[in-house]
Amino acid sequence: MVGWQEELLCRGYWLQNLSEGLGKGWGVLISSWAFAVLHVLNPNVSPMAVFLLIGAGLFMACGYLRTRQLWLPIGLHIGWNFFEGPCSASR
Repeated sequence: MVGWQEELLCRGYWLQNLSEGLGKGWGVLISSWAFAVLHVLNPNVSPMAVFLLIGAGLFMACGYLRTRQLWLPIGLHIGWNFFEGPCSASR
């Protein structure tokens, strides 16, 4: 559910509204930055993790821009969370 909720907010609301108001480039950048900020309070977050989360936001924004639908970024996010969970738990 987290991936679904975050994508509704970040790509479904912020990216679309910012793109309409400021242009596509700014919409992608600001929504990706905001996506990373949402994760700042996660356990063990580092500056590198925030940088990589901005990259993940850009990746998922590209998925939305390619299809103009939320199913692709939602699927990417859920897959990311699924494979991140078992890998990080084994450390």
